[in-house]
Amino acid sequence: MTKPQEFDEISNQLWDAELRELQDLWANYHYLYVEDPERTRRLRGPRWGGFFWNFVQRCIVSETILLISRVTDPPEMGTRRNLTLRALLDDPRLSRQLRCELGRELTSIGKAAKKIRKHRHRVVAHKDRRTALGQDALPNLQVREIEDIIAGLQDVHRKHRAACMGSDVWDYGTQTLTGVEKLVTLLEQSERVRQIFAQANRSDEDKVWDWDRARREFFLTRP
Repeated sequence: MTKPQEFDEISNQLWDAELRELQDLWANYHYLYVEDPERTRRLRGPRWGGFFWNFVQRCIVSETILLISRVTDPPEMGTRRNLTLRALLDDPRLSRQLRCELGRELTSIGKAAKKIRKHRHRVVAHKDRRTALGQDALPNLQVREIEDIIAGLQDVHRKHRAACMGSDVWDYGTQTLTGVEKLVTLLEQSERVRQIFAQANRSDEDKVWDWDRARREFFLTRP
């Protein structure tokens, strides 16, 4: 039987290497592509490097699919054992009632994640021929569904940790969103500069005075 200390390590690894990264990825995705439609529209445009931001979106979605698939894998596949949330159900410190409760939650999450795992098998980890040729369409992935799955995974992990380790996880993220916000702020500032000075150039008044006014307006309107 696995020692209780090994389940502590499993819990720590799930938190540090899987759930925290998943939360960070999804927070960045939500900020860039969900939270503000106007921001997303600008990111997709050529002026803000739309090709790059479309590439970033595909990368985040692919990695999110992989992370959710990994933590919802069965604890054993053949002769190998996986680092998954379901492995925590074997912790001898769990009460029978809580073990059953967590098992039901994981079963429900697994059903909800079937569409995600289908994307993993047919697009991310492999290239299914019928899917690639448009002969077998994949189900659409909804933002709310992914958010509910992430919340459910965190809930199972938190309940096991509280019951067996006497500790809690206050935040599954690591504040990596700050870097994305700063980058978008710089893009917004550059767009504002372009608009202000373009307006100055269109004026019929003296160009020197217009540029001085544009500079003053820019510094007064910066966030």
